Amino acid sequence: MSFNFNDLLLAGITFLTLLFGAAYITERGWIPRRIIRHPLTYILSLGIYASAWTFYGTFGLAQQSGYSFLASYLGASAAFFLAPLVLIPILRITRKTSSVHWRTYLPSGSVLPELVP
Repeated sequence: MSFNFNDLLLAGITFLTLLFGAAYITERGWIPRRIIRHPLTYILSLGIYASAWTFYGTFGLAQQSGYSFLASYLGASAAFFLAPLVLIPILRITRKTSSVHWRTYLPSGSVLPELVP
């Protein structure tokens, strides 16, 4: 499969024009704020970003390293299943100390060992 350079250039410029156009009309307020701030908008944009990044990243990794690309899937699965073990103690700390947000405790390692049961 071969591509013509002019066709690729046109596709790239069109894609970037659409991206910057979407950002422009959003910044100008032409799209209602209730649509922009809706949680579904964030979920869909994150889903598109993550699926495209994972799809193309995984195929590039599979091409370079063979079957060891499965480690990326196992790592993501382990992070998903181990998230409650990490997040529940942090949420307990935030409730115990009446913190505004749980991210307050992530940069400093000195607070976590004292408060985790």
